[in-house]
Amino acid sequence: MKSMQVYVLVSSVLALAACNPTTPAGPATSVVVSEAPGFKINAQTQLTATLKDKDGKVTSGNVTWTSSNPDVAVVDGQGRVTAKNFGTVKITATVNGISDSTNDTKTYGLRVLGGSSNTGQTAFMYKFRTRTGQKPANPTAPYRIDGPASWDDGVFTSNLTLNNASTSYYTRLITSKGVPIPAVTGAYKFTLTVDGETYTDTFNVNINNKLPAITGVTAKALSFSQVLVTWNDVPGAESYLLRIYNVTDNKILSFAYVDDSLNDREVTFTNLTLDASKVYEIELTAFTRTPDSDHFEDVLTGDFHYSQIEQTIVMP
Repeated sequence: MKSMQVYVLVSSVLALAACNPTTPAGPATSVVVSEAPGFKINAQTQLTATLKDKDGKVTSGNVTWTSSNPDVAVVDGQGRVTAKNFGTVKITATVNGISDSTNDTKTYGLRVLGGSSNTGQTAFMYKFRTRTGQKPANPTAPYRIDGPASWDDGVFTSNLTLNNASTSYYTRLITSKGVPIPAVTGAYKFTLTVDGETYTDTFNVNINNKLPAITGVTAKALSFSQVLVTWNDVPGAESYLLRIYNVTDNKILSFAYVDDSLNDREVTFTNLTLDASKVYEIELTAFTRTPDSDHFEDVLTGDFHYSQIEQTIVMP
């Protein structure tokens, strides 16, 4: 009798299962794309697309991924995003004509452009942004450059100081004062460590193209608050950077960019506070590129060349 009861129970369960089969998920009617806090340059970020049918069941489907700005970041068929440059981008997943996108997301990380001077020295310009756009907890950031073996045995190390509070981007030109090594044509790798996180970029240097030396420079203080600087045109230059140094106290007092297209080889610095007991210099640099933050994304291919001169300012 006991065996008969067991048989009846099992038969009932099987009959119930047959009447209530599991319904397979239907085609996707909604898609939700995961968010990312930022897309790191020269690294991959994996996004996911969650698909659901009309009943809210998770389902599958053929997802197409697209980037709103491929010059800033690209995405492959599996939702892997690779950031290439600084900017804002939106990544979209589409299935069955239905789409969802990330929020507008900023890229972050490091870009570096290599170059050389007319005297054969190594130089580079860089642009950096933390993921949050906030100042690093530690503004001292060690870096390493790996270059050709003939470039000072291929390795140079130093530190950057990231303490600019006025912008979320850090952009600067490092000349032979920062990297006192003769330039060598070839490929280089730049590795920067900020708050324990590593950022990398690669660049090339070609020393065969050089700008002529800067000539005709005059630097005269019109008063203790104004300095007039003039110079001759440098063939091949796209822009000029002028910086006034307080040599005595080792400080930069002011700077200015001049676009070559303006045909203006004269700059008047105002609102200065000069001291007759101190020494001041003008540092004038001519570039084949424009190394300021607003133009940085436009110059991140190839390399750059510059010529530079320093001249003592004649006091009134």
